[in-house]
Amino acid sequence: MQRVEELIKELLSKYIQIEMTDKIGIVFINAIVATSDFKEAKIYISALEQDKIDEAISFLNKKKGELHKFLKSELTMKFVPNLSFYPDNSLDKVTKLDQILGEIDMGKDHGA
Repeated sequence: MQRVEELIKELLSKYIQIEMTDKIGIVFINAIVATSDFKEAKIYISALEQDKIDEAISFLNKKKGELHKFLKSELTMKFVPNLSFYPDNSLDKVTKLDQILGEIDMGKDHGA
């Protein structure tokens, strides 16, 4: 399953870079989570210009039929998953956690 998700990630990344970067800027596919039957796949992305991530998500969701058709032409699978795009907020969570840990650490320094 992971190998198929990686292949989909690679194919979509190249296609988006070649065909869509001029419309949405540079985006990165950070993760793909497919159902076990590969009928659905959630694509988590981030953008070089994070303030434009919502526009990129909206654009990609509007173009998911085109992207599905492309994958269907490239993959030899019984089912090519229906795609849904979401922002990848994991970096925000890591940054927030790092900030909290830094505050805790500073509190220890001041309290000691």
